[in-house]
Amino acid sequence: MSSDSRLHDASIFCRAVDDIDRSVIVVVGLLFVYRDGIANLRYLLPFLLLYFLAAALWESLYWYRFTYRVTDGEEISIRSGVLHRRHRTVPVDRIERVSVLESPVSRLFGLTELHCETAGTRDKSEIKLRYVDPDTANRLRQTLESTRRDEQRDGQSTATQLYRISLRQLLAYSLFRIHHIPIIFAVGTVISIVLLPIEASTSFTARVVMSVRAALPGGLGLSKWGVLILLAIGAGWTVGAIRLAIRMYGFQLSRNGDTLYRRHGLVSRVEEEISIENVQLVRYSDNPLLRSLGQTQLDAQTAGGSEILPFDSRTSLVPLARRADVEEIARQIFPVAFEDSVTIPKRARRRYFVRYLLIVLLAVGGTIIAREYNTVLAMIPLQVYLLLAAAAPVAAHIRWATISYVFGSEYLRICGGFWWRREYIIPYSNIQRHTVSQSILQRRHSLSTLRVDTAAYPLSIGAIIPDMDTETATKFGERLKQYVSSNNSDGNATERQRSSGVN
Repeated sequence: MSSDSRLHDASIFCRAVDDIDRSVIVVVGLLFVYRDGIANLRYLLPFLLLYFLAAALWESLYWYRFTYRVTDGEEISIRSGVLHRRHRTVPVDRIERVSVLESPVSRLFGLTELHCETAGTRDKSEIKLRYVDPDTANRLRQTLESTRRDEQRDGQSTATQLYRISLRQLLAYSLFRIHHIPIIFAVGTVISIVLLPIEASTSFTARVVMSVRAALPGGLGLSKWGVLILLAIGAGWTVGAIRLAIRMYGFQLSRNGDTLYRRHGLVSRVEEEISIENVQLVRYSDNPLLRSLGQTQLDAQTAGGSEILPFDSRTSLVPLARRADVEEIARQIFPVAFEDSVTIPKRARRRYFVRYLLIVLLAVGGTIIAREYNTVLAMIPLQVYLLLAAAAPVAAHIRWATISYVFGSEYLRICGGFWWRREYIIPYSNIQRHTVSQSILQRRHSLSTLRVDTAAYPLSIGAIIPDMDTETATKFGERLKQYVSSNNSDGNATERQRSSGVN
């Protein structure tokens, strides 16, 4: 494909609908809270029609000014922009990840969306073609893959399925998660409706509160706001679980040569490929409930990936499966077997105990002072804090016992967390930087915090080893230098052998 190509003609309509989809909620909210409240919704349809016409006009100009070209399988260039022109050229061998997406609107027109990510693009794709026909998308993806991986040019390799989510796993994965965004949105919506000066809203919330209190034994002593917030959290959780189940429906992971393929989605279908050689790290994640069921989750980060978005940016390879099955799949990426883990020094446990005890003492002092001005705090007996103080050594031990690490011959393993445990497997060859830091209190106990970073920036705040022995943390840098030096020596020896063979 050496000549300039354009997006599909129907992409104008699809992009215009996408533009409306982003603004409907905001417009409805503004019309609802303005004077006359619900009566203003009669202006919604004319507004959406005018908005769609304006969006279609803009997207028509965007379509006309957007061209792309793949030159001899070496680079892909895109010219775009209506007012501000932009010319991007990306070498094919720099592309880390290729994704194919189908939204409900694009599927009506038989179109698809192609995303290509390169190292360092954080949360945005470097190349985004919205929308092209499926044949064009598949041809482009095959061109990009065959150029980057010569061994698969013959197309004779077959994909091997590594994982397929079952209905039971899908339900557990959707329900056993905290859906932050839907819960926050639901609570904000309930608060906004209650505060609106509308008689219908007031009577409706009163009936809801009375019905809930009647259904609960003794109403559980919940106030009006307590009932509404509880209902909002439940509604947000339910909506979040349904959205996640729809998004991860039919999830399957397969391998073809050195490439992993993910496919999932019921309404919006996603198909993406991940080169194994570009994976910077893998991560196991679970919580106490999942651990009791023997289940865990496997994520991966590539050089083009990112965790800059806290809720929706992980590359999940296995949403939920038995620990043994997940470890087998992880070994498809990093063939490693670790020895027993090493825990941090016991003096760190004493430090945690003192920390938790000080927190309890501060809470007691704050309660004693504030209970004279707040009747709710006055109802809390001080014996509760005695129980918290008694639980401090248990909490300190759990915190200490859940932090471990292993310095393997080629890989680093970091494990930490109780309520949400994360375990990282990181090859030494992918570590871009390591940092050893000490706080004032750590210095007193000869403890330090070791943090490692890879090209999957930003890695995560959890990829650290807190409160490890300072001498051990310092020696990690020496171990890393020895590994790099050994690899360089092996590489030079191999290069000399090749040169002597040629001569």
